[in-house]
Amino acid sequence: MGIFGTLLSLSSFFILRDNTLTALGIGIVIIGLTLIYIRDEVDLSAIIEGGLANLELLLEDLDVSQRGYYFPNGNKVYVYVALNGKLSFPEPQGVITTQGGSSVLVLHPPIYFIKDLNKSLDSLINEYVIERSLAEDVKVVKNGNVYALEVKGSKVYTPGRVKLVMGSCVSSIVASIIALKEGKPCVIKEEKGDDKRSTALIEVLS
Repeated sequence: MGIFGTLLSLSSFFILRDNTLTALGIGIVIIGLTLIYIRDEVDLSAIIEGGLANLELLLEDLDVSQRGYYFPNGNKVYVYVALNGKLSFPEPQGVITTQGGSSVLVLHPPIYFIKDLNKSLDSLINEYVIERSLAEDVKVVKNGNVYALEVKGSKVYTPGRVKLVMGSCVSSIVASIIALKEGKPCVIKEEKGDDKRSTALIEVLS
């Protein structure tokens, strides 16, 4: 809780100084750190929903609704969204990174760092989703370069634009894990359903 409190204080400082993008960027980091460090002693879904609500404000302010791409970088994963020009994956230099005349929005998904990538896909999904009570059940089936995802009993509400850009919270976590395990970018091609039951297709890019 100490890390979360420190970052929350820092984000409040930036908000008071009207540096909206920086504040929301730190807010996004909080979501990921929350998943990594906080376990069963708090209502994790409520904390994540607060972070996703801040992210929704950022996406609305920038009028962003196109799909983001999950890009692995070592043990970290980022979501890149093209703001103008061709999508590229430059080293992040802030929430908005510009290279060669093209700008991309660089976001932290709900889980953006995994220390032990030697664990199986199912083990990581169980650790970051089921054990943290973010959903009742998750199943993943791989067919070629596409993973079919089924989620039952999701416990986290994902706002509209966030869902368009990053997918629902659980789908985003699974996409992050897949990108890190595969060592390649991936994108949530489609997602259907509701909190009771949803399906998604996650494509790994060559």
